[in-house]
Amino acid sequence: MKRLFVALLAAAAGSAFAQAECYPVNNRPGILSNVSSTGVATRGNPVTVCSVINSQESLDSSTLFMAESDKGDAVLEIFYPYERSSFPNIQGDSYNQNLFPRRTFDNYRDTINPSEIDLLKEKLRLPYRETDAAALMTSDDRFYGMLFIATFYTQSKTSYKFGVCATGYPKEGSAQVSVSITNIGPTKNGVCYRRSGYYFEK
Repeated sequence: MKRLFVALLAAAAGSAFAQAECYPVNNRPGILSNVSSTGVATRGNPVTVCSVINSQESLDSSTLFMAESDKGDAVLEIFYPYERSSFPNIQGDSYNQNLFPRRTFDNYRDTINPSEIDLLKEKLRLPYRETDAAALMTSDDRFYGMLFIATFYTQSKTSYKFGVCATGYPKEGSAQVSVSITNIGPTKNGVCYRRSGYYFEK
């Protein structure tokens, strides 16, 4: 019991330290660069792209999701095609109540803060239209610390991968919609930004 308590404290301390760092840090080989698709979409027939996210990379960097339309108002939804049983059950952990939820995003300036907008201007680009939707996603280090404990210190955060899909459509009618998933990679010129408030895991 004492060992578990000490481990929990260490995980919490590690999380507090990680959250205070500058992100993203240097990337390792094989990181996702870009997945995208374009087509005529409606709410009932959206454009969808999927990719596999490595938990370590989503701790070290951020992933941008965008849904852009040539007219109207684009909506972005993010969901996870995964088996819940692939993650060990952690008794009493609130993550079990809402693990990897489906999320909906609308106009990007409502979900991307000013510092993240500056980062995207330097690293990639902003969505084309004010009514386009976007989200920056990262992973929560606290979740993987708990998994490490739950598996009796045998599975580290580097061993987990999960599928993620982004789907885009116009709020009304039909429109040409482009949906993309892009990892923004390491920073340039020492630019520092805080992690976004949106986590893959919760």
